[in-house]
Amino acid sequence: MMLKVVENTVETKESSGTAFGLQGDLFIIPVVGILLSIGLFAILLFSGGRSPVYSFIISLIPAAAATAFTYAFLNNKPPHDLGDKIESFMDGGTFKVENFNPPTKASPYPNTNKFRDCWFVKKLIVFNEADNRGYVSKGYYVSPPSLNGMSIKNLNDIHDRLESFLANVKHPVRMQWDWSLSTDFNEELDHYDADTEKYKKKNWWSHRIRKQVSERFRRLQRENILKKERLAVYFSIQLSGEISVANEINLIDSQLAVYGNGLSSLFSLYNCEVTEMEDRDYFNEYIRTFNPSLSYQARNKIEFDPQKSALEQCTGGEILDTKNGFRTGGTYHTTLAIRALPKTLSPGMVVRLLSLNINEYSITVNIIPLNSEKELKKEEALIQRLEGDMQGNKKQQYSININRQKKIAKVEALAEGRINPMRCEFIIKVSAKDENTLKQRIAIIKEAAAMTNGVILWEANSARSTRNLFFQTAPGWCFGNYSGFAFYTPNDVMACMIPFSSSFSGKLKTAEALYDGADRNIVGVSTFQDNSPQHSVILGTTGCGKSAFLIDLLSQTAPFYDYTCIIEEGMSYYFYSLTQDSKPLVIHPDAGITFNYFDLGGLPLSASHISFCSNLLMNMIGYSGDSDKDTLREAIISKYVQQQYSEVFETWSKDSPEMLPELARRCILAQKNAGLEPFIDAYIELEKNIKAKDEKTLDELSKITEKEITAYLTSPLVQRVEQAAFCHIPKSYIPDHSAFINLIQTFSFAEKNHNPDEIKRIIASLEAWGRTGPYGSIFDGETNIQFTGRHVHFELGSIPESALPLKKMIAFLILNIVRQHIILLPRNMRKRVVFEEIARFLQVEGAGKLIEECYAQFRKYSSWVICANQNYGLFKKSPIKSTVMSNSKQHFVMRQNDADDVDDFSQTVPVPESLKGAILTFPLPESLPANNKYSSFLYNFADKNMYSAGIAYNVASKDMLLCASTSGESFDKAKKIFQNAAKDGSSIEKVFAENEKK
Repeated sequence: MMLKVVENTVETKESSGTAFGLQGDLFIIPVVGILLSIGLFAILLFSGGRSPVYSFIISLIPAAAATAFTYAFLNNKPPHDLGDKIESFMDGGTFKVENFNPPTKASPYPNTNKFRDCWFVKKLIVFNEADNRGYVSKGYYVSPPSLNGMSIKNLNDIHDRLESFLANVKHPVRMQWDWSLSTDFNEELDHYDADTEKYKKKNWWSHRIRKQVSERFRRLQRENILKKERLAVYFSIQLSGEISVANEINLIDSQLAVYGNGLSSLFSLYNCEVTEMEDRDYFNEYIRTFNPSLSYQARNKIEFDPQKSALEQCTGGEILDTKNGFRTGGTYHTTLAIRALPKTLSPGMVVRLLSLNINEYSITVNIIPLNSEKELKKEEALIQRLEGDMQGNKKQQYSININRQKKIAKVEALAEGRINPMRCEFIIKVSAKDENTLKQRIAIIKEAAAMTNGVILWEANSARSTRNLFFQTAPGWCFGNYSGFAFYTPNDVMACMIPFSSSFSGKLKTAEALYDGADRNIVGVSTFQDNSPQHSVILGTTGCGKSAFLIDLLSQTAPFYDYTCIIEEGMSYYFYSLTQDSKPLVIHPDAGITFNYFDLGGLPLSASHISFCSNLLMNMIGYSGDSDKDTLREAIISKYVQQQYSEVFETWSKDSPEMLPELARRCILAQKNAGLEPFIDAYIELEKNIKAKDEKTLDELSKITEKEITAYLTSPLVQRVEQAAFCHIPKSYIPDHSAFINLIQTFSFAEKNHNPDEIKRIIASLEAWGRTGPYGSIFDGETNIQFTGRHVHFELGSIPESALPLKKMIAFLILNIVRQHIILLPRNMRKRVVFEEIARFLQVEGAGKLIEECYAQFRKYSSWVICANQNYGLFKKSPIKSTVMSNSKQHFVMRQNDADDVDDFSQTVPVPESLKGAILTFPLPESLPANNKYSSFLYNFADKNMYSAGIAYNVASKDMLLCASTSGESFDKAKKIFQNAAKDGSSIEKVFAENEKK
């Protein structure tokens, strides 16, 4: 799809004709002077006593003076030039707040023509007085999407929506778009710090890392490096005074609210938040405008008094004219205005003006919708004027004809209703601590404007012009008389220049982790949204900083979790686990670790567990490649697994017959409470409630009668009693791998349909995985490890490549055990499972189905799942790709070397072309200077209505670099540090404290 191109058929500086080299109607002044001279000559000539020559010379004075004045002070001069000079002469170049007196009957329009004082009342700004001399403005904070992360289709659509919105704001309503920058992330950092201190005692390592992250961002904020965008939109109208003030203000509030609501609904698809401003918000905006040097802390200490006006409370002393601007509060200011828009425009092009590497500038766009009928008549008169100029000025008839044709196109568009005519002021304010820096910033902005398809800026030529343009940008003020820099523009053209964009910030408002943004901003990452886990995927090639980023993410978010499980190979998380007071469970044939796959871990027996055991056993036996034979073999295995559990239940029920009625009672209640969810899930929740001694549950159980229990035990539903029994059957009854082999040997003789040779092959294959086989007791015996702590780390890297089948099987088994444990934990506890290199799991038959279940079902258990994948080529061919991707709400895409992989990823999750290209060019950390190492990633997440995407960086601290040491010399060095500390009796916390001092 091509980016839309908008043709600007109207010149920004429109021609209104010329006469005698004078623009517009300026020729009238010399004509008046000539008429006065003629009158004076007649009076002097007929009064007698003077010669005709003398009378003629004297009478030339009015004509000469008017002509000289027009050519010298008015023609080809900037707008308001003469008025600015007179005003500057009158006040001596100093603006004092105390001279801004309130209006009186004797002086109904005091202050200045440029700006009126105002009050903040009932979520409105009331300028001047609340009568027909007054004006009302209503403001909204708008959080637009980042246009840098938008596809061409979305850019075109946003332009169309802006064009439509501008078309529907009609005269007499006016609007102001006020875009500005600050380094003020205090609110977000305060929220982050509050969480850090809240969970301080829960996780010392996370507290340490989060403090370092916060302190670093606050330092960048103090150094004025960070950048935060803010957009406010105001809708304004003049009071009529025809009804009572209170009633009219209420009506105007409702009228202007329609536009705010319309803006919200129009851009809700793009997750654009539109928030109504409060009186305190208006107060803060005026402090930012008239007292910009105040810090965030100082602004918050100023008390808002609704009885005082804006200038009484918000100004910071005198405004002093300087050579090319003005100074207030120790800061120098100047203003620039758009003089000419380019001939062609495109959606989103204004971003070039919003992405400069400076902070101290802002953009105000005042838009005044015009009366279409009056504008049509005016343009038709100007066409006739230009046609006359063509006849009288043959030398310039071609250039005049171009202006005439443009006006004809404008008249046609007006007559057909295709455009909403409006006048616009596009003003850029720039500030700096000294005048030299101010000049440098002006040059940067002019260069950026020229690169924006040739936008031409006008720089104020005098201090007074700068100051008066500055007054035009007062928040909500759209009725200033200093309007000579306004230009005509249709709504489709102006839609390209509205500063409707912001830096990508991720989930900054609810952030659990913070990272550097690509636009000097802060990007927030959250693993939960509205109490729902946001399953995630990390993709990245070797050496891109994938493990370091994930360790940093785990460290920052650790306080929010009660259970963490990491399954990996390669010791990437070894030091991180040490910070969590846990050592990795390093699994290999000689480790003496046993996992009993028949152990249900306190869960009911389910079809999914039968399937798990069958898949595990089939992988032990091996697949022949003959689908019919494998299907038959799997059916045999499933039958024996079911038989094994039936034998256990039968033995236990004979030993504990008194338990059956109680189990039936619980099954009856679980079935009643199940609703639409599976019986197994309902029963698990019931057992949790009973264990917690939930009064409601116990009361409902007591109401189940003996008659109901007897009927249940004699019905087909009695099978559920057998399923539920495994929540209570002691481990001494649970069989192991050897017991299962014995069962097959015992019962196979009774199965006449089973091929004896096939049974022998099955038994022989399974014996290889028994305690006497090459893999020891890993799969044979009672489970002898604890995986129920707050942090569990399974390390599979010590299993040799020659035992690759063992590695696959263990990963598959661990995943099921962890799944069982998570299901048993209370649902309100946050859990997380980390898969390092998920592609290896996919090599085990049945593992894909288990991973699919994790991604599809763990959400209801408050469990966040994240997997890291280095081999995307293998992952994209797997059958679970669609399930993993569709159930992942967040994607962290790091450096990729294959453009085809990026294209494949973007087919599942939409990624703009510009960002797809960036993924292929992310620098590898190893290629960066030692003092500036970071890893880059694309953060893509499912927002309310669509995916949002942007680039962020992980800048690791010294502690994090030590913790994330994963390979080669750095890993050996870190391991030696920890080993030496252990010998000296030092704690892990002390190791990092000493590392920080080095």
